[in-house]
Amino acid sequence: MSQTFDPNAILFIHPSHPSMRRRRYLRRFRAWMRALALLILLCLIYPAPAVSETLRLASYTAALERNAPGLLYRDILYGKSSQIRAALRLIATIKPDVLALQRFDWDAELRAARAFQSALKAQGWEMQNLLAPRPNTGVATGVDIDGNGQIGGPGDAQSYGIFAGQRGLLLLSRLPFDVQHSQDHSQVLWAEVPQTQSTDPPEIAKVQRLADMRNVGQGFELVVNLPSGPYSGDSRDSLLDAYAQAYQAHFTRPPPNVPTAIAAIRVRLTAPIDASADGLSGQADDASAQTGQRPVYFPETDGMVTTPIYDRTALAIDQKFEGPAVVEEAESTMVIGPGGRFHVSNSGNLIIDLPEDEA
Repeated sequence: MSQTFDPNAILFIHPSHPSMRRRRYLRRFRAWMRALALLILLCLIYPAPAVSETLRLASYTAALERNAPGLLYRDILYGKSSQIRAALRLIATIKPDVLALQRFDWDAELRAARAFQSALKAQGWEMQNLLAPRPNTGVATGVDIDGNGQIGGPGDAQSYGIFAGQRGLLLLSRLPFDVQHSQDHSQVLWAEVPQTQSTDPPEIAKVQRLADMRNVGQGFELVVNLPSGPYSGDSRDSLLDAYAQAYQAHFTRPPPNVPTAIAAIRVRLTAPIDASADGLSGQADDASAQTGQRPVYFPETDGMVTTPIYDRTALAIDQKFEGPAVVEEAESTMVIGPGGRFHVSNSGNLIIDLPEDEA
């Protein structure tokens, strides 16, 4: 049976009638639905800023450095390193917005950095932006900084490293970097930083006590700065505390509860010298410093050139020499090409001036 509804008839129906109550509920429901739809549309068109949004920053000493250039990139690509897989899982679990990854080997093409970025994305956490400026780790200084009697080891670099770029810094972020206004201080020497000169009187010598220590059964030693001596049987706890601090700094965790062994102990004495002293000012001339001559090939001459050979230890201070030349000493041989000039500074360093087209 069909029923029809006369709009005018609603005027004669009592408001308490059930049909009227149902119609009021229906109108209210439709009004709420229209309001909700409008609100959703406005949110889609004009997204409201979050009142409180968390930005997660993380610094992670992953210790992913390798002992030669390119090895880290290789290990990331192969995907078989449990150390790298663990680091990726940890980062993907923490889900940082900005990550400073410590001790990550740098390379000029950023291959290792981009491979790690891709591997992290495969783990389910994408950090779209990457910043990896060249560090000063492993950059040779030509100075025996660590005082071991040899020049060229990782302790003699501007910042500790076996090769240039080892143990660098990788920055990953889900937010863009303002590279244009970023500053890189990695190539600034301490001597060039204001107010870094020692306030100690020049006659004061500094003594540093070092020990090579390890856990019993461990395959390598850590270099530990020891407390001031002298040592006795009562020094055991202070020596173990020094080792625990070095272990914590290197591995970011305390050492295991196993016996500790000392493989070697050495003392380093550092004292300032007067660079103006004339102890190096030899009086040798060109003839006495020259030990002979031999033919040497130089690309710029496209042929062999008869070249004088000089004894490095016999060169006089501040005496000027012209290239081509070969300077020999027990540890190394230096070749100076045509157009170059060299002399020994008052502090004993060999200073070479290259032609402008080679500088």
